[in-house]
Amino acid sequence: MVRRPYHRTRLALTLTLLAAPFCRAETRHLPLAPPKTRAEFTTYAMGLWPLAGHFTQFSGDITVDPAHADLCTVSLDIDVASLEMADPERARLAVGPKLLNQAEFPKLTYRGTCAGGRAAGMLTMHGVTKPLFLTATRTGATVTATGSLKREDFGIDGMPGLIGRTIKLSFAVQLPEDVATLVRP
Repeated sequence: MVRRPYHRTRLALTLTLLAAPFCRAETRHLPLAPPKTRAEFTTYAMGLWPLAGHFTQFSGDITVDPAHADLCTVSLDIDVASLEMADPERARLAVGPKLLNQAEFPKLTYRGTCAGGRAAGMLTMHGVTKPLFLTATRTGATVTATGSLKREDFGIDGMPGLIGRTIKLSFAVQLPEDVATLVRP
């Protein structure tokens, strides 16, 4: 019997199609944007009173490979001018020239990778790029990543006696059900 080359090609194609349902699931890109995501911070006035706020305009994504659900990449861009706080005057001061200076530095950016319940990446804020490490926890379909930074490390040194040196960050992401069952922070 003489075998023709196209028989091997047809056999390989058939085996590939039969094996497709058993192959690795496709990488997922999950959007990071309100309302399914929250970007918040807390600092303390004179070290005593909490000053909290959140950003209302940001975008980015988390890329998850279902075959390695404990690994991911994160990309986030935050519009500084979208800061909201309980007191609008405090929000205006926070984005003003003595602190975040949104006129000169309109964006905060974070690029990182996730592994084993931690994210390691680079935060660019106020024109300075520094490492930022976050710890992730999961409650139901929500993953929350938290961390902290020293504002003077980013050149934000205005109002030193009034506003605390440490800023606590929190990012909460509501995952789609099909992904929430895969992700293990």
